[in-house]
Amino acid sequence: MTDKSIKEGFNNLLSGNSKDNLYFSAKARAESDWLIGMNATRLMTLNNNILLSIGRVQTPTLRLIVDRYLDHKNFVTKDFWKQFIVVDNNNPDQQLKLACDIEFENEEKIQKYVYNLKNLTNCIVRREDKKEREAAPKLYSLTSLQKDANSKLNFTADETLKVLQGLYEKHKLVTYPRTDSEYLTDNQIGDVQNVLRSHKLYFSEINVISDISNNSAFNNAKVTDHHAVIPTNIVPDNNILSRLSEKERNLYDLVITRFFQRFSPDCQKEKVVLTTNLEGESFTYSQTTEVYKGWKIYNVEKDDKITFPILIKDQDKKIILEHSYSKHQTQPKKIHTEASLLSAMETAGKEIENEDLKEQMKGKGLGTPATRSGIIEILIKRSFIIRKGKQLIPTTTGIDLIEKVRDHKISIPEWTAEQEYELYKVEMGENSYSDYIDNIKNTVRNIIQELDGIKIEKQSVESKIIGSCPKCQKGNVIEGKKGYGCTEYKRGCDFVIWKEKASKKLSASIVKTLIEKRKTKKLDGFISKAQNKFSASLILNNDFKVEFDFN
Repeated sequence: MTDKSIKEGFNNLLSGNSKDNLYFSAKARAESDWLIGMNATRLMTLNNNILLSIGRVQTPTLRLIVDRYLDHKNFVTKDFWKQFIVVDNNNPDQQLKLACDIEFENEEKIQKYVYNLKNLTNCIVRREDKKEREAAPKLYSLTSLQKDANSKLNFTADETLKVLQGLYEKHKLVTYPRTDSEYLTDNQIGDVQNVLRSHKLYFSEINVISDISNNSAFNNAKVTDHHAVIPTNIVPDNNILSRLSEKERNLYDLVITRFFQRFSPDCQKEKVVLTTNLEGESFTYSQTTEVYKGWKIYNVEKDDKITFPILIKDQDKKIILEHSYSKHQTQPKKIHTEASLLSAMETAGKEIENEDLKEQMKGKGLGTPATRSGIIEILIKRSFIIRKGKQLIPTTTGIDLIEKVRDHKISIPEWTAEQEYELYKVEMGENSYSDYIDNIKNTVRNIIQELDGIKIEKQSVESKIIGSCPKCQKGNVIEGKKGYGCTEYKRGCDFVIWKEKASKKLSASIVKTLIEKRKTKKLDGFISKAQNKFSASLILNNDFKVEFDFN
């Protein structure tokens, strides 16, 4: 929000009615969310005598978290075995494993198979050399930045949005944050060139292409209301950088690094694939080496992969040094982090790797870039989920709620995605506000009929979860009658914080701070054994006991 961008806005004013459809779409979204949430929440709350919040986006998002958690928890690991042979790299000190893709579910079978091949002492190795290019990643949308910040900086999605908003409004270092686009328009080419020139001293080394006009980052068709998040023309000198918090500096680093990467050459690689055939089965080894970093010159992540030149030539006859096999195990899908959940919300839970298909799913996901972080915070605030490190863990209440409404449309991500698409059609003028709202009113009536009579188990809502246990790191800390204890107490965890300390009652918020930060601010209201009032901070020591801190 720089002076330049404000002036450009006034010089390119739109007609008064050009955004009417956007207004009606936003109005329809707000009203439909209110109609569904108000009616369904009241019904579930009255039926269960406890606040149970239901929402058009909130409930299917909770389902994504619950389903992934249950899949992970109930996953049964299975063993399997894979065969390999060992040859030398035309260097006795370097050995290569050529692996067979066939998986054996029984160790006896693979033992027999390997034994039958042991009479084969030589093999002919075919070599294929390939040149590959890896293009720079796309510019950041809000969601893709939130995912990266969660993975690399351990930021929550809400934290990323707030920090980014400060970089935009207060420091004017980045463009508008609440965008779903990863592209720029053609008329920004000149501005981008200026920013690349003016900001080059931010890096010790740069590698920008000379002509950016044909860069695929510029695509008018993929920019709607707002373009990707990029640095503004304000150069962050030492004076400006000194005013940034550590979080602001780290997030700005992500934005400006991605910006320079996008306008740098491809990373070039050489891939060597070695293949041999034994009794009709293919054994393969491959190695990829970066020969020209290109955009990866800015990468701060270390590549610990050790490679060496492949000396084997095509059609070399090699002695098989070893016939063997290795044991492996199937792995469950990982419990959702905020990064993986944001990806799932973009595609309404569908696992899509193809970038073009992901692009087509825009407008058909759960929520919008501006609302997704808020949905996660609401689920935490309402005790449906908790954060445990980077993981999002559903509470018993959250799990039980989803199990009871699983067969109803209010919990189905695809249904909510369809509603998002209908709202998009209102924005595009393909559907009217009144028709959409009429349809939602009928939908609300059906939802109420479906949910009426559903009861949540009492024990699943009677204990308030404060946070994850800092001692065993497996259970949750819940509020009991006399204290706050770990749910894993039956399995030996004795962590507890009593509700009263030196005559002062410890609230759930104080205990939450102790669990998460290991120290509270200075608190008043303590009374000593001599009946003297005093103030102190509380700390959770290394033995997980609560002590006073008078410093």
